[in-house]
Formats: sequence, C-alpha cells, structure tokens
Amino acid sequence: MSSIDNSSSYSLGPASRGATVAGKPAIRVVDSIAGDTVDSSARGEASRMVETLIPQGEIRRISLPKITADVVADLILDFCRTHGDLVTNLKLQKLVYYSQAWFLAIYEKPLFPQKFQAGIFGPIQPELFAKYKRFDDEPIRNGNPKWDVPKYISQHIADVMEAYGGLSAFDLERLACSETPWKEARGDIPYDADSTAIIDETTMKKFYMSKINGQETAKTKKGN
Repeated sequence: MSSIDNSSSYSLGPASRGATVAGKPAIRVVDSIAGDTVDSSARGEASRMVETLIPQGEIRRISLPKITADVVADLILDFCRTHGDLVTNLKLQKLVYYSQAWFLAIYEKPLFPQKFQAGIFGPIQPELFAKYKRFDDEPIRNGNPKWDVPKYISQHIADVMEAYGGLSAFDLERLACSETPWKEARGDIPYDADSTAIIDETTMKKFYMSKINGQETAKTKKGN
C-alpha cells in the first residue's frame, strides 16, 4: 500500500500505472491531512497479531444492483484477512465510505444504495456500524461470506485498499472530516455533537470527481 504525507498526492489504484477504468480517467487523491507522515507500511506488529483465518464458507455470486454496504464490508474484511491486516468498526466505516465515494466519481452511480451519516467520528453507515458495534474498538474477527463479484468491482475495492488501507482509523477520520461532503452535511452542528445528517451523494460525486487526475476545482481548493 502507498505511504501518504501532507505535502504530496497519492494514487488510487490504476492511477499509479497510468491506466483508465472502464473508459474513465485514472484517479489521483490529494491528501488533506496536516501533520506527521503516516507510514502505512508499519503494520508488522498488527499483522503478527492476526489470528488464524476463519473459514469463509461457500462463495456467493452477486453483482450490481444487488450489492449492499454489507457486501462491500465483507469484501474489505476478506481483503484484510488475506493481507494479514486488522480492521476495527470505525476504520471499516471509512473504507466502505471511500469505496462508495470513488465509485460515484468513476462510474457516476452508487456502488450500493445505503446512505452515510455525518457522525462525530466521520462518515458512518448506521446499519453497518450497528452490525459490528459489539467489537467496540477491537479488530473485527468474525467470519463473513465470501462473495464472487464482477472483476471491476473487486479491482475497485483493491484500489481503495491500496490508497487508504494502510491508514489508521484515526487518520481516516481526520481525512474524511477535512473534506467537503462530511463538512457540508454537518453544517453548523458543533464539532463535539453527534449527527444523523445524511451525506449527500451528489456532493460526494462532485467532490471526488474534482480530484480525478489531481485536477481540483477552484471551489474545492478554496474550501480545503
């Protein structure tokens, strides 16, 4: 996975290879985290803590429009298990959020129908969050179905994980909370108050489309 710091952009998947996705331009994400460099390769200790992989059972075939936030979470959890990573509920929320955000930007339609709320700790998909709430701040360790999805979707998840998977839950929270979709949904809500305000998908699409190939709109630059 890629390292990220506050002075450079980083690529999401095919962008690093100069490729395109289904006729769409490759993505470049401009980091807006201020502070120390996040070394996403420093995951050795976490990897060593991963328990024996839980059997996944039968493979289930699915494609759009039947994919849900649950399915995307399962794909991400399976990816993490395969690569020896640990993921908490809060980190999972952000990874599912960015999967949706960049799918909107690339394909101009949602990956799944469920909506995100502008919670105090960043974007939250409430039903998904409730499903894994019992793990609290501990890594999610239960078995999940293994899905057979179209290749472009599995590649999309892999690209999101390449760009964001090495970041901690805290750094993902800081990043998402610095971006227009979450901030616009929050409005004047105090920073320390929770919220069920829905993050608008049109705003998500426009914001992340503005970052494709590193070309931000004047409004995005001014606001971030």
